[in-house]
Amino acid sequence: MQNRIALRALTLLLVAQAAIALLRIAIVPLGFGVDEYWQFGVTRLMAAGCMRHAVGLPHAYNEQQSALGQAIRDTLLGRQVPPPYADPAHPEVSPCAYFWLHAKRGVAYYTWAALPIAVVNPVSDQLASFMSRTATLLLGLLMTVATYGITHELFPKRKLWAIGAAALTGFNQQLADLSTGTNADVGAACALGMLLWALASIHARGWSATRGVAAALALLACFTTKTSAWIGAPLAAIWLLAALPAALRRRALLSALAAVGVAMLALQPVDLLAPAHWFINNGALVLRHRPLRSPQLTTSAHSGAVGMLATRNDNAEGLVRDDLMCAPDDLCERLYNDSADGIVQYLPESTVRQLRGKLVTVGGWVRAPRGAALKFPALEDQLGSTSAELPATGEWEFRARSMRIDPGAEHLAMVLHPGLAGNAVYDELVVAPGEFNPLVPPQFNSAAATSGSWDGVQFTNLLRNGSAEQRWPRIRFVRLQAYEPNQMLWGLLSWQRTSQVYLAELPAWIFSMYWSSFGGTQPGLTRLQLLPFAGLTLLALAGLLLALWRTRGTPERKHLLLLVGTCAVLWGVVFIRADVWPNRTQLLTFAGARYGLPATMPASILLAGGLLAILGRKQRRLVLAGVIVMLFIASTYILMRVQLPFIACPLEPKTQCMYGPA
Repeated sequence: MQNRIALRALTLLLVAQAAIALLRIAIVPLGFGVDEYWQFGVTRLMAAGCMRHAVGLPHAYNEQQSALGQAIRDTLLGRQVPPPYADPAHPEVSPCAYFWLHAKRGVAYYTWAALPIAVVNPVSDQLASFMSRTATLLLGLLMTVATYGITHELFPKRKLWAIGAAALTGFNQQLADLSTGTNADVGAACALGMLLWALASIHARGWSATRGVAAALALLACFTTKTSAWIGAPLAAIWLLAALPAALRRRALLSALAAVGVAMLALQPVDLLAPAHWFINNGALVLRHRPLRSPQLTTSAHSGAVGMLATRNDNAEGLVRDDLMCAPDDLCERLYNDSADGIVQYLPESTVRQLRGKLVTVGGWVRAPRGAALKFPALEDQLGSTSAELPATGEWEFRARSMRIDPGAEHLAMVLHPGLAGNAVYDELVVAPGEFNPLVPPQFNSAAATSGSWDGVQFTNLLRNGSAEQRWPRIRFVRLQAYEPNQMLWGLLSWQRTSQVYLAELPAWIFSMYWSSFGGTQPGLTRLQLLPFAGLTLLALAGLLLALWRTRGTPERKHLLLLVGTCAVLWGVVFIRADVWPNRTQLLTFAGARYGLPATMPASILLAGGLLAILGRKQRRLVLAGVIVMLFIASTYILMRVQLPFIACPLEPKTQCMYGPA
């Protein structure tokens, strides 16, 4: 009887979730979802086209009858002419090679989202988008079912708990926003949800052939939907280890540690070839400054062991085809490479605040081809640089100048530009507070160039590693697809700047990316409106601690701790994928919105369990019903009173229609 009632309640939840989602799908224009422009382009142009071409059906993209037309080409592909696989003049060209090149890491999701488009082959982009969005919605509904299934497996007697967890997942506004667009992050989250469901079944009921196959298929889905779902492999290892007897678990852990140690010794995956604190300067793609690579160190230095070689076209990392969907020799790839403009180091914002309105002297040694125009020294703020371009002598020369920092400066960066007619080598770079003689080079106290004497006056260099002698560890065999561990590693090592941002962003992320997940991302509720969700979360956390205390020595406690560990691992992906760029101060917002999505399921289970644990038996049904109704009303309100006015706003930025010009 209880199972039947619980299934009916789950069915009603799914109907309510689908009703709001279909309304959003029908009325929200194409392109307003997270990354929807280019993900829809991959789905329609490549995945659907590949499937149709494979069975001999036409797949040409007719942009004259498209709602996006030229815009989708420019936004997605950066081209002025149609790519061959989307050009009606070349129906014989298969999109499959391009699909595999650009989307192989998400082949399962894009194939699923493109399947209805491939079958119907609609002319209208809006109809095609409705189809791919609906396919994505089915994955979102499956996440709700998976949440119920995980809870039911781990806590089979707690039906109310399973319903509450499913409701918190199903009415999570962040999931609603992402699952009603064309978005591979939903595919990754769904794959992880199915994996956790299979692992929970194994953990609760033991091994069987069916459960083993289900876990293997779910793990395969993790590896074919998105690289953020690859975290399913260590998660599976953790859950399977937890299911082993204690003695066998100990031996398995020791064996795994020994294997890792042997592999580290054999492969030597870490070297010290990266100059610390210096990054590639991408002028056109300001969010994509990449850590400097070892080929930009040269032995022809003015002093010490090395100097830094500033070049153009120094972006040959194979990232373009992933980030901008460029095929080899396309215009967009050349533009991307040409945008690389030397080397950059950003000063910490705390230092910038102290320097506002004050004099500083900036300089260093440089060698460039004779006669080459060189903009150096260049200390740039967010408005650019006032440095003059002067011809190089062809030999090592010291250049310096004093300048007053703008009182409104938000960022300051030392930029090492390449010469217009060749590369430039830099060494012993300095930014010192105060005014110094530009004709007299400073004398540093050590090869690290951290301090010294300038014309008899002691100074401290505000640049870190001005001589490029200090190295950072570099992980080889990367990028590890999209995880880019070096990016995260170097962001942490550059703690003088990034630590301030982490301290400032972490509380905001906890508020915005967890509590705000119930308030929407495109946009959503205000902070004041989110206070009830914050209160519920704090109440549930107190209840969770109480539940852990009450269940000590029982299997339920072990299951709760597994879920807590699962949340920690899944939210850890947010930090691995955080936007740690040397010129970006908002590190966690974007990563939290997308890569924190899979943690919605275990977090909802813990939240529901904690909330029920703190209530008496008689209040549980009433409070849970109230929470579900509140979530449903909030979802409807966000769509009708927040997101639709935002979408319809004729002003730029559109937030003016919500908050005014400020």
